[in-house]
Amino acid sequence: MELSINNVTKRYNKGKTTALSNYNAELTSGIYGILGPNGAGKSTLMNLITDQLKPDEGEILYQGQNISRMGKSYRERLGYMPQQQGIYQDFTGRRFLWYMAALKGLPTAKAREKIDELLSIVNLSKDADRKLGTYSGGMKQRILIAQALLNDPELLILDEPTAGLDPKERIRIRNFISTIAMNKIVIIATHVVSDIEYISKEVLLMKDGCLIVKDKPANILAKMEGNVREVLISESELPEIQSRYKVSNITSDADGIWVRIVDDKPQNKMNFRTVKPNLEDVYLSYFQ
Repeated sequence: MELSINNVTKRYNKGKTTALSNYNAELTSGIYGILGPNGAGKSTLMNLITDQLKPDEGEILYQGQNISRMGKSYRERLGYMPQQQGIYQDFTGRRFLWYMAALKGLPTAKAREKIDELLSIVNLSKDADRKLGTYSGGMKQRILIAQALLNDPELLILDEPTAGLDPKERIRIRNFISTIAMNKIVIIATHVVSDIEYISKEVLLMKDGCLIVKDKPANILAKMEGNVREVLISESELPEIQSRYKVSNITSDADGIWVRIVDDKPQNKMNFRTVKPNLEDVYLSYFQ
C-alpha cells in the first residue's frame, strides 16, 4: 500500500491564506504521527487525504490512482475518526455503529461480528446500549475510533484519537493501534506527543503549512543529542531561567529544582547534566 502526496497546496480566503504549501510525502504500511502547533495545517491535510477538500495544486494518489477519481472505491478503503464529536446524542452506542456500518455498506452478518468485536476492544460492551448523550468525552472518543474500524480499512486516519482518555485507556488504544498497523497505513494527528513517540514508523513535523521534518523517531532524537540538559537551580533562579530558555520540565528534590532545558548552547556557568532527548523536547525545539 502506498499513499503519495505530491506537491499539494491548499489555499483559503480566495487564495489569500495558504493552509498547506507544496506538501510532499510518501506513506506505506505503518504508523505515521503528525505533530505541529495549531494552525500548522494538520486538519487541512486530514481533510485533503479523506477527499473532503480538493487541493488547489498537486495531487494525492493511492496505489498510483488519484483519490478524487477513485470515488467510492477509495472510501471503501478509508477509515476516519474526526476530532469533532459530531454524533447523534439520542443513538445508543450500538445503534450508532449499526448506522455507520449501513453507511459503509457492510453486510449484516459482518457488521454484527465487527460491532461486537470493536465494542469489546474499545471497552464499551457494557455501555453499548446507553445513549451517546450520556457518554463521557472519553467514551465518545472510543466509539468514534470503533466506527472508523468497521470496514477494516487499509488507510486509517485518526485525528486526536486519545483526547479525553485516562492513561489506562490511552495505553489500551495505543497498543491496539500498534497491533492493527501491520497491513494498514495509519495516520495519527495529535498534540499528545507520548501517543506516537514509541509506536510511529515515522514522525512528520508541520509548521505554517509546510512539512519541515519527516523521519524515524530515533533519527530525529539522535539529531537532538547533546542539546537537552537538566540544570540544578534554586527557587529564586527559576523565573530568570524560564524567561531565557526553552524549559520542557521542572522537578524538585532535596537538592533543589531540576529544570530541563532544550538548547544547543552549553550552559557553562551552571551545574547541568546532559540527558537523553524525547519527542517533547523536539516539539519544544521546533515550535516554541
